[in-house]
Amino acid sequence: MYFFAGSYTETDAPAPAPKGLGIVSCSFDPGDGSIRIIDSQFQRNPAYPIVSANGMFLYAAEEILLSEKPRLVAYKILEDGRLATINAAALPGSYGCHLAIANQTLLVANYGSGNISVYSLDEDHQIGPLIQNIQHTGSGIHKERQEASHPHMVYLLNDQTVYCVDLGIDMAKAYHFEVDAKKWKPLPSLDIQVKQGAGARHMDMDLKKEWMVLIGELSGEVFLYRKTKTGFECMDTVSTGKGEMTAAAIRVHANGRFIYCSERTTNCIYAFKISANKLQSIGVFPSGGKTPRDIAIDPTGKWLLSANQNGNTIAVFSIDQLTGELRFSGECSIPTPSCICWRHPGT
Repeated sequence: MYFFAGSYTETDAPAPAPKGLGIVSCSFDPGDGSIRIIDSQFQRNPAYPIVSANGMFLYAAEEILLSEKPRLVAYKILEDGRLATINAAALPGSYGCHLAIANQTLLVANYGSGNISVYSLDEDHQIGPLIQNIQHTGSGIHKERQEASHPHMVYLLNDQTVYCVDLGIDMAKAYHFEVDAKKWKPLPSLDIQVKQGAGARHMDMDLKKEWMVLIGELSGEVFLYRKTKTGFECMDTVSTGKGEMTAAAIRVHANGRFIYCSERTTNCIYAFKISANKLQSIGVFPSGGKTPRDIAIDPTGKWLLSANQNGNTIAVFSIDQLTGELRFSGECSIPTPSCICWRHPGT
């Protein structure tokens, strides 16, 4: 199977010494957890690439300042895992850092400028015109990091609904797609207000979409929500440490019980399990390198990978299927990796 690793290439990246290659195509062996680098496609600071549902196309935004003329790029995934450029479009936002695909549209969360850029996708999966700009406003209690709105993730709830997790205003704002208007409209009844100062960053859900977990970058807290008839109710909150943290990614295992999150101050991966509507600690595991900006669970559910940005490695851990505990298995050298995106088998 294949995965794609984004890597920081530019001096204005959220990394002190970026030396990445762009998007790195990798082959992964689920038998022994080994990684083989296939090729790389240069793009400036490609942030959280996303693969289409049919597994044939990849999209990546450039996480750079608006003044540097960032682009959104579409690629065809070739049979051997390499990428071929299809087309590109100008991105009217600073630090585009996360993407989602829904209803023949591609949504980009622009952290620096506080907006979501929405593009149409045509029938052959090229990036079409910019059709909508959604601007967030507001601020939070953290004077330096929450001085304005900072959308950090767009998460697909279902075919018609997405959440945008905003670090600056500590909210997960919901949007619903109106078919007739072909626009995303606010859905405030499903908005989630996160604890002030948490720095809401990323979320994930189980396959049945009954449980939602959200991580606060600034507080290092993990919030557990359960679906209700009207939205989501917070059932539990746990902390990964004391003081100001730099929590990064959060993932739910396919079994719906194990939760993993990465934290860059401690260079650790924190594991929890859902039990009786609460989060119970499984353990704390070194990430195998410095600055685990992203973690990802492979499609078999047997392995967890950690993109250690400042350690220039992707570390591989086996997952104990009974306990959820992690065991270091090996690593692959990739300069300044920022994120991991799977191409699921069978697509």
